[in-house]
Amino acid sequence: MKDLKDLLRENLNFSKSSVKYKCENIISSIIDNSNISNFKIGKTNQELSERFNSEYKDKYDKIIGIYESEDTDLIDWLEKELIECYRNEPKCDNKQLGGGPDGATRIYIVIKYKK
Repeated sequence: MKDLKDLLRENLNFSKSSVKYKCENIISSIIDNSNISNFKIGKTNQELSERFNSEYKDKYDKIIGIYESEDTDLIDWLEKELIECYRNEPKCDNKQLGGGPDGATRIYIVIKYKK
């Protein structure tokens, strides 16, 4: 018989997979738009508008929040998983797996539209 710790661990793994699947669906629906020229996935602990203005406003047109959680381990894992999933897409600008700040609570995508 499984103890409570094992059941919680299984539930967490299911939840992580569920979150990843939902995020992949959101990202796919965004990047499948033919007007998108390129995108980048990342994580931050800043407000999205601050993040966009501090690093991306000259290279991209928009930032979109994908997922938010106080579970920073989940955010770290999710960023790497999502980048791994999309980094071979021709439109993807991510060159490495992860690298965002420690303590991040938000996953985002920045996008650039075709001119």
